[in-house]
Amino acid sequence: MLTKRVTDPKKILEIEQIIEDIQACLATRTYETGSGLYSGLTGQLLFQWQLKKYKASFVDEGNFSALLEKVQLESQTQQDISLAWGLSGYSWFLELLLSELEDQPYDPEVNRDFEGYLLHQLSASQWNGDNEVVLGLAGISVFARRRFANNGGGFLYPKVIKTLLEQSVQTPQGLSWSTPVHSVFRVDKQAATEFNLGLAHGVASSIVTLTHALPVLEEQLPQIKGALESSIDWLLSQKNQPECISCFGYRAGQEANTRLAWCYGDVSTALTLVKAALQLNNQELLSQAKTIAIASTNRRAGEAGVEDAGICHGSAGLYLIYLRLWELLQVPELLEAAHYWLDQTLMFYREKGLAGFDSYVPEENAFISQPGLLEGYSGIGLCLLVALGIDEGWDDCLLLS
Repeated sequence: MLTKRVTDPKKILEIEQIIEDIQACLATRTYETGSGLYSGLTGQLLFQWQLKKYKASFVDEGNFSALLEKVQLESQTQQDISLAWGLSGYSWFLELLLSELEDQPYDPEVNRDFEGYLLHQLSASQWNGDNEVVLGLAGISVFARRRFANNGGGFLYPKVIKTLLEQSVQTPQGLSWSTPVHSVFRVDKQAATEFNLGLAHGVASSIVTLTHALPVLEEQLPQIKGALESSIDWLLSQKNQPECISCFGYRAGQEANTRLAWCYGDVSTALTLVKAALQLNNQELLSQAKTIAIASTNRRAGEAGVEDAGICHGSAGLYLIYLRLWELLQVPELLEAAHYWLDQTLMFYREKGLAGFDSYVPEENAFISQPGLLEGYSGIGLCLLVALGIDEGWDDCLLLS
């Protein structure tokens, strides 16, 4: 019988060996990545922090401290405020770290200046940046949400959500969020609007952000519920025709068969809708979301478009998302899918060692070694630690919890 954690002793030993190899690689190989959460040193710190919970001897305390100090120094001259590459990601990690330290109480002063800076930026002028999670408001909300929870309140989180609501666009199908013309994620610069559907860069990230905000901010911002319901209506109106392999494409008005992934596609969209349905107590929506989730489990390695093991669009990310879906729905097919993608992740390693975890870059048609959280070794290691039971909610930085 399948269980949430891996229980087979041989598989546990195999995963432990892989995690040791990842840690050894990160400790000895130099990468020019910057300090960001998604691709840089902060993501590596997150992996090491979780690894210490499993087996402290796997992590050199001196190296961890030196790496943290390096990131702290780089943050002092950092101008980027995004979650993926900037100060929101680093500050989010500090909030996680400070809330979990056993030998000292949480210190609310640590991120006070950055919190005030963000609040000033959002209050002083109209937001003209992205709305999505990588560079935009949904990403900033990840830090603001954790900060709000740790402090028992605050002004930043409500301001971020209010700003996100103000950025929405009313359409005949419901509320949505257009990708700004100047965004690096915008494809058609000539069109009046462009609506991205994905969790990484699109409307799904706004829906998850409102879902997370609803139970704690509805009293302050009663418009959240209506906006959430309307944006779900909009997203469901964008479904592909039944004959398509996938339920959702990449952008509104474009029928395309998306791969299974965190960044785009049916499985992350299904999780988005399941979480919203449960929060809204909407059984009809929950039924639709469950159908999408279960249908996606029929797509395995050949049909899923999976080329590598990373979180963003690889097997480890699918393992994590299907596990989260199973936790919410308790449907056996979802747990079976989670274990299938865990096994695929292990297969990448069995075939090529750590090189099997290299990230596929389609623009170069090549596999590249990357250390980071989103597409590299640190993220894969974090997912493998989940399989071993180290499952505290770090994946809120991916909008998964």
